[in-house]
Parts: sequence; C-alpha cells; structure tokens
Amino acid sequence: MNLDDAEVFVPWSNLTLRKYDPVYADLTYYSFPKEQWIALLDALHPTLIASIGEWKENISDCDNFSQHAYYFVSKSFINAGYPCQGAFMVVWSRSHAYNAFVDTEGKIWIYEPQNNKIIGEIEGTLDDVYNPDKVWFPGEVKLLTK
Repeated sequence: MNLDDAEVFVPWSNLTLRKYDPVYADLTYYSFPKEQWIALLDALHPTLIASIGEWKENISDCDNFSQHAYYFVSKSFINAGYPCQGAFMVVWSRSHAYNAFVDTEGKIWIYEPQNNKIIGEIEGTLDDVYNPDKVWFPGEVKLLTK
C-alpha cells in the first residue's frame, strides 16, 4: 500500500455507512485504490488460511474468518509504520459475517475472506447473505496465540 495514493477517510461522515449501525474505533482511516486493496488481500489470504485452517461451525466460521482478516490487515498497517489503519471493516448481515473496504473513489466493496473474492459494492449486491446490518471498524486488534 502506497501512502502517496491514500486518502484520509472519515467514516462518521459517510452517508452510506450510517445506514448500517456503524461502530468506529478511530476517527480517521486510510482509503486506497481498489487495485491496492486487492493486492494486499491477495498477499494476506494465504496467511489467513494458514492461521484459521478449514471452516468449522462455531469455531472457525464466517465471523472468525472476518475477524482474522481484519487482524492481518490491521497488523500490516502497524508493521508498515502508518499513522492510522486502513478503511477495512468487519460487516454482519443477519446470517453472515464478512469484510469490506473503502477505495479512494469512496466506493465500499464487500470482501469475502473465506474465498478471497470481491463480491461487489456494499449497496450493489442482490444477495441477502451480503445485505449489511452492522458495520464495525475495530481499530487495532490482537489475536490470542499460544
């Protein structure tokens, strides 16, 4: 991620996010071009899969995948020495948890961490599984390890 391409994103001023009962840990985040988000997520996905393993109901299912994905994105910003996190969030519908990110055009893209796919824009999907109910920008999180 190149900070020269980043824009400061202020989530509480975003009208789209207000629809989804948002919770923000920080006041500002960085948005990046969609292509840079995709490159970061592609690079992190093998580590995510190695960390969480196979899907198992109640213990490594969609909420765990979305939280782990958030952790790895958060950690990459910390490791890069950036002064704030990326505009990457955990999202819940009534039946599923997944992630989303904000690009420099202000578009919010749904990201499925279980298969490393961009589903579409947050308001553009017709699939109820990806119809957001809650949006969470956790800030920096830590995973418990042995």
